[in-house]
Amino acid sequence: MTREIQKRTERAILDLYIEMRGIAGAGVRPGPEPPDFLLKHGDELIGIEITEYHDPSPTISGYPRRVVEATWEALRQQVVAYREEHRELDGLSVMLDFRSLNVPPRRSHHAFIEAVAAVIAAAKDRITDHQVAISVTADHPQLLRDYLQRISVRRVSCYMEWDWNHMFAGIGTSEPELWANIGPKLTYRAPEGVASSRLIVAGGFRHSEIVAAWSTEQLNHFAQLNAYLHAGPFDEVAIVCMRPFLWTRETGWQDFGPRGG
Repeated sequence: MTREIQKRTERAILDLYIEMRGIAGAGVRPGPEPPDFLLKHGDELIGIEITEYHDPSPTISGYPRRVVEATWEALRQQVVAYREEHRELDGLSVMLDFRSLNVPPRRSHHAFIEAVAAVIAAAKDRITDHQVAISVTADHPQLLRDYLQRISVRRVSCYMEWDWNHMFAGIGTSEPELWANIGPKLTYRAPEGVASSRLIVAGGFRHSEIVAAWSTEQLNHFAQLNAYLHAGPFDEVAIVCMRPFLWTRETGWQDFGPRGG
């Protein structure tokens, strides 16, 4: 992500926070970094720091999950381009069952797609509207054996993109996972003139970017994290994701919805 794209993303996150927080008539300008932005609300100058959440757990490949997911998305886009020249793959639902959360590197994507397409072509007489699972065995190319356990295919009446077996992340976000994203921000120090400092933790749409906290009760039981927040530099911490939450020293964690101030 280039710096320009990152700043546009951060500004969009800030605008969403302002809308959800119900802060009317706020003036925004870039901060001295830190903070990322300075928000003028009445006579109060508010410092806003933004961090984009990601699951810090490494995969079996040693890369963070979000890196593997980005590589999968690149492969999936190449599948779309490949299918433009291979219309025999239209009308098929294809599920790739990977051995682990590990995807071929981008330089191998074309060869990988060709190998999968060859397996599908060889099984074309067996493919119906009921799913056919084709196990990847020693008879298949090494590139497939390194990554896949099986390829499942069925006929459909619409265009469907290829999917994989890592479509769903683990349930819940743990205290260590949330701390890994918030902890580094607690070294923040407000510049002169800033009366209040706030941290926005922004979730995304990839599974590694989803803050999957179950409830305010779960968050309020993160004793060590909350102790650091109470002693830390931020007066308010907002989690902006599918289910948003708001922390303040006075209230602890609460569900986050539009409100005044």
